[in-house]
Amino acid sequence: MGRWAYKTESESLVKTDVYDLRKKGFLKTGQYAVCTLKWTNYSSGNPNSIDMRVSAGEFGEYVQFIYTETDRDGEKTNFDYKARLVKTPCHFGGFRYWFVCPLSCRGISCNRRVAKLYLDGSWLGCRHCHNITYRSRRESKKYAIFKYIDLVDSASEEKEKLKRHYYAGKPTKKYRRILNKIGRSEALVPLIYNKEHLKDCKSLW
Repeated sequence: MGRWAYKTESESLVKTDVYDLRKKGFLKTGQYAVCTLKWTNYSSGNPNSIDMRVSAGEFGEYVQFIYTETDRDGEKTNFDYKARLVKTPCHFGGFRYWFVCPLSCRGISCNRRVAKLYLDGSWLGCRHCHNITYRSRRESKKYAIFKYIDLVDSASEEKEKLKRHYYAGKPTKKYRRILNKIGRSEALVPLIYNKEHLKDCKSLW
C-alpha cells in the first residue's frame, strides 16, 4: 500500500469497546450476558444492530457477534463468529480484559490484543486489519506537512539571500536562525512518513 494511501477514520465507524462492556457489568466473572450494539445507517437512515453474547465464565471467555447484512439487491448474509477475551494483570491488582482480533489476512490470523473492534465493511476487527487511523493523527500529520513546507521554503529563501554564513569561525546570527529552521523541519519528518520509509529520506540540505 502506498505512502499516501487513504485510511478510514476511527471516529466514523461503529465499534464495540471492552471498557464499555466492563462498565455496564457484562464482564463479571462467571457471567453470561446478552446485549445489542445499535446504530443508524447515515446514508439510508435505517436502524442497524448486532447481537452480542458475552461470556466471562466456565464456558469460555469470548464475545459472540450475530447479525445479518443486506446488500443493495436485498440479498441477506448471516454472520455468526466470536472474538476471544483474554486477561492481563493490572499494576495495582486485579486484571483487565482485551479482545483478540478475530480477523485474518492471507490466511494468517491477526490475534492482536485490542480494546476496541471496529465494523468496517462486513466484519468487526482491529484498526490494524481495517487500516484505520485516528482523526487526531491525520490532523497532526496534515499540520506537520504544511509546517514542514513552510519551514523549508522560509529557510531556502533566507539562505539564498544570506551573504555571510560565518564570522570569526562561528555561524552568524542569521545563519543560526536558518539552521534552527532546518532542524525544526527535519524533526517533522517522522510525523510525515511511516517508519519503513524513513530510511529512504535524505536531508534536503
